[in-house]
Amino acid sequence: MVTMSYMGSSHTLDGFNGIEVNPVRDDGTFCEVCEPHEASFWSVYGHWRTGGVECLWDCPTQKDAEDLADQAQAMLQEAGILEYDWRTGKEMKNVQPNQ
Repeated sequence: MVTMSYMGSSHTLDGFNGIEVNPVRDDGTFCEVCEPHEASFWSVYGHWRTGGVECLWDCPTQKDAEDLADQAQAMLQEAGILEYDWRTGKEMKNVQPNQ
């Protein structure tokens, strides 16, 4: 089991094949992905192997989100379940099948 914590929030990373980072705008009613210059905060998402994403953590800065995403991605890669690099969008070749 691959588990990671940030600011008291833990998530199991099993079932994810990648990580995504996006700027998010909060207008007080709802939150949505936006352009970087409009960001209220930055979110780190797990990309499900079956499709879709789940927000794992919200971070105050882009750097915090990117550092956290790098750590999560390294854990997925070490577990052999990373299928693409979030920074480049490139497919990874070292995936172990049926994990």
